[in-house]
Amino acid sequence: MQPHLVRQFLVELRSLALDDAKTLAETKDRLARAEATVAAVRAACDSAARRAEVSQRVADGAEKLLRARADARQGPHAAEDAQERTRTAPRTLAQELLAFIRGRRSATRKEIVTYLSSARPDLKLSGLGPEISDLVKAGLLIRVSTGLYTTPENAGGGAM
Repeated sequence: MQPHLVRQFLVELRSLALDDAKTLAETKDRLARAEATVAAVRAACDSAARRAEVSQRVADGAEKLLRARADARQGPHAAEDAQERTRTAPRTLAQELLAFIRGRRSATRKEIVTYLSSARPDLKLSGLGPEISDLVKAGLLIRVSTGLYTTPENAGGGAM
């Protein structure tokens, strides 16, 4: 090959390398902005889920108090009867799992475990795998990919 052709080829290669480096830098910047947005949305979703859970517990407590007060006015044993009637069983592992995912659109297995460990330390997570499988088989949960789940109503709305 002639030296001037080799130089032209080298100049063209350097130009392509500079273009690729510029494209890479722009792509990394876009990715960093997208990751920050995803992190902010996840944090907002987690916060909303916690607030919704607390609000529900407060509403349940207020309802129990109002019933007990109304029953207390009706007779001496009415308050005891009201307490027995208003005693509700805590949500099951499946109910907690579905409520968590509905509030998020989708969740990874790790996010589910983290949430359940903090929100319901009384639940035994050893049954989580079979519970997820049962919910998937029942059509109440959709396995989007390995370790990523959503609910049918969220999937219809365009979940991941």
